[in-house]
Amino acid sequence: MITVGVDFSKFEAVMAQLSPEELDRRARSAMNESLAYLQGEVAKAIPVGVSGNTRQALFTEIRGKALPEIRGIVANPFLHTIVLEKGRKPGRMPPVEALRLWCQRKLGNAKLAFVVARAIGKKGTKAWRETKGLHMFENAAKNGQATVNRIWQKWFRL
Repeated sequence: MITVGVDFSKFEAVMAQLSPEELDRRARSAMNESLAYLQGEVAKAIPVGVSGNTRQALFTEIRGKALPEIRGIVANPFLHTIVLEKGRKPGRMPPVEALRLWCQRKLGNAKLAFVVARAIGKKGTKAWRETKGLHMFENAAKNGQATVNRIWQKWFRL
């Protein structure tokens, strides 16, 4: 999940001149545009993997009715997304069943799932060993902050 903040104090003068309906419309429009941008940035960083489902499952959601409570979410419902984001450190083996399809499609043999799971249990994932994860969400939030600020500035000009 991504957290990006916007400093609304920059828009107070404009916000004071808007009707509640117009304020809500602009806030939702700015949030939708921001979420679409961030979702695209996360999607570019997600490896396609076996099926592409992880990338396709990204979703956005707006929570809250109006400023300053309005919140936008970019998330993914799959549990393994956190493993991609943070990597999997050495320790216990991942579930063998979860790796069978990947092994079949990537390695040509589903029976290698146990060997792959054991290696991950011993060494962690490649993403963990190299960078402590892929940081798709974290990087999108960090690198997208300026763009999100520009989007909100665009929507809150008079």
